[in-house]
Amino acid sequence: MQTHLTTEALAERLGIKPQTLRANLCRNGHYFGLRPVKMPNRLLLWPADAVERLSTGLHTQPEEELGPEMSPPVHQNESGQGR
Repeated sequence: MQTHLTTEALAERLGIKPQTLRANLCRNGHYFGLRPVKMPNRLLLWPADAVERLSTGLHTQPEEELGPEMSPPVHQNESGQGR
């Protein structure tokens, strides 16, 4: 049984571009909580169960770890103050 997927294989299974995974890893240190193993030859290997973990929500991060671009939006009321 395969234990890891390449960036390209994971991106294909998720229906996204490989660069999306790489960019999120660079900016946030993870892709929705998933962190790859970095091989000596710079190849990134992602957990093979990543698709299942993402689809079932088993690997969610606390809001403060997600960063401002991933945090839920703050809705403002008529006075301009957040709820």
